[in-house]
Amino acid sequence: TPAASPMVPSVRPGSFTVVPGHMSGLDKDLEELEQRLERLEAQMAEQDATVAEELAANKKLSGSLSDQLTDMRQVLQELTQTAADASSASARVISSIEELRQKREEDLVAIFRLD
Repeated sequence: TPAASPMVPSVRPGSFTVVPGHMSGLDKDLEELEQRLERLEAQMAEQDATVAEELAANKKLSGSLSDQLTDMRQVLQELTQTAADASSASARVISSIEELRQKREEDLVAIFRLD
C-alpha cells in the first residue's frame, strides 16, 4: 500500500531515482560502507608503504652484515696465517737454541779434552 511504503527521492551520483521508503536507509548504509572501505584501503596502502620501507631497511642491513661477515672472515684468515707463521718462527727459534746448546756442549767437551 502507498501508506506503508512512501516514495522517498534518493540522489546517487549521476542519477536521480525514487526509492521506496523502507529502502531509503540502504543508501546511507551503502555510503557508510563505501567510506569504511576507502579508509581500509588507505590503511592498507600505508601499511604496504611501511612494509616496503622496512623491507628496504632490512635488505640494507642484511647487506651491511654480510659485508661485515666477509671482513671478519678475512681478518680471521689473516690471524690464522699470523698464528701459523708465529708457530713456525717459534719452532725455528727452538731449533736454533737446541743447535746452539748442542754446539756449546761440543765446545765444552773439546775444551776439557784440551786440558
